[in-house]
Parts: sequence; structure tokens; C-alpha cells
Amino acid sequence: MLQPDPCAIPITTNSLGDTTHYDKYNSWREGDLHLDWFGAEPGQGTYNSEEAAGSPLAWTSSDSSNEGYQELNIYGDHYWMIDFDMNCTQTQNGWFEIKSYLTNSDNGWESDIVQASTCSGTAGGITPYTTANHLGKCGFVNVFAFGSANCRVEVL
Repeated sequence: MLQPDPCAIPITTNSLGDTTHYDKYNSWREGDLHLDWFGAEPGQGTYNSEEAAGSPLAWTSSDSSNEGYQELNIYGDHYWMIDFDMNCTQTQNGWFEIKSYLTNSDNGWESDIVQASTCSGTAGGITPYTTANHLGKCGFVNVFAFGSANCRVEVL
């Protein structure tokens, strides 16, 4: 078995729901054991014979009449979500880096950003360093907009 990159953080992804809306997310989260930059892991789940491209996100809505309703989404339609547990001692001062990868895009990777040095929200704060990626705060709800420097960190 391949050894994960030393910078990879072990994660346990959690289901967002058991409706058919979350079938793809739930299939692709199977075997996703690390937050890393290398796409699908050996043995990671497939959906309709399509391999995962990394840690999956699911489309969500704050509208309870939408199939993708998610109670943690208080922001509106078109917020993509992943729920995972990680050991915060394996992060850098409680912060970790993430970036979106779009499978239906020519380039794939979200463009580099210069994230705001201070995140808003009930658990926001000053980020410990600068990076071309989004910085999330371990143990909290992190909200980012694709390609945006803004960050929001909320108490769960």
C-alpha cells in the first residue's frame, strides 16, 4: 500500500444525509482517509464507475424544500460541503489548507488566492501564515467562496 504524503492529515469523513441526493458524496467518501493534494486514494469509492478525484463535496441548500437541504448551511443555495473529523494537533497551529478541484473544468484547480489575514465569524481569527490556498480552522465550520479571499469561521 502506498504511504501517504507526510503533510497529509488523517480524516474521517461523515455522511451529510442518506437521501439519494448524497449518493455520490457518500460513495466517494468511502476510503478517503487523508486530507491531501493527490486526488483519489487507493481503494477510495466510486460512483457509477466514476472514480473520486479527491475528498468529495456535496451541493447543499439552506432551503428546506430543496433536495440538498443541509441544516448546517445557513448561507443559501449552492454551498458545497464536506464534513470530516481530524486530529487538530496534526495541523499548523490549528489551521489547515484546502483548495477546490473541479472535475468538469479545463484547469481543475481553483486559482490561487490571497486569503484575508483575519477570518470573520464567531470563531474567526487571525490566520497564522500566508498561502495561495484557503486556510481553515480545525474544529469549526469553515465557509469559503470559490476564488475569494474571504473566510468565515463559525462555532459548530
